[in-house]
Amino acid sequence: MKPIILFSLGLLAASAYATTPLLTCLSDSSVPFITASSPNWPLLATPFNLRVPFTPAAIVIPISTSQVATAIACGAAHNVKVTPKAGGHSYASLSLGGEDGHLVIELNQMASVNLDVETGIARVGPGARLGDVAVGIYNQGKRAFSHGTCPG
Repeated sequence: MKPIILFSLGLLAASAYATTPLLTCLSDSSVPFITASSPNWPLLATPFNLRVPFTPAAIVIPISTSQVATAIACGAAHNVKVTPKAGGHSYASLSLGGEDGHLVIELNQMASVNLDVETGIARVGPGARLGDVAVGIYNQGKRAFSHGTCPG
C-alpha cells in the first residue's frame, strides 16, 4: 500500500514541475523529452542515491548538440534551471538538479567515442562513460589509459 501512495505522490509532484509552456517549447522545437507520465520516467528520474530524491520538470533525451542548445533555450525562456546528466551517479543527486523542478538533459544517447589513429586524439561525446571510452579507444586503435572503476 505505501509504495503505491508514494509513487502517486511522486507523480503529483512531478506534474507540478512540468510547466506547460516549457513542454510546449520542447515539443514545438522537436526536442525529444519525457515527463512523469512516460513509461521510462522511473528509469531516468530515479536518483543513484535514493535518500536524496529530486523531481525534474522534464527530462530531455537529445541526440545532437542542436537539440541540447534548443532545450537550454527553452529552459531559459521559461525560467527553468537546466542540468546535464551524464553518468548520473552523484551521491547528492546533482544530476537531477540538486533540487526539484530542473529540466534535466540526459546525455546517454550522445556517447560516441572516435579515435583518430594518426594523432591519438579521441573525440568523446558528453554521454560517454568510463567503460565506453576505455573500450572505444582500445577497439579503434589498441589504446589504453589509466583509470579506476565507478559504480553503475
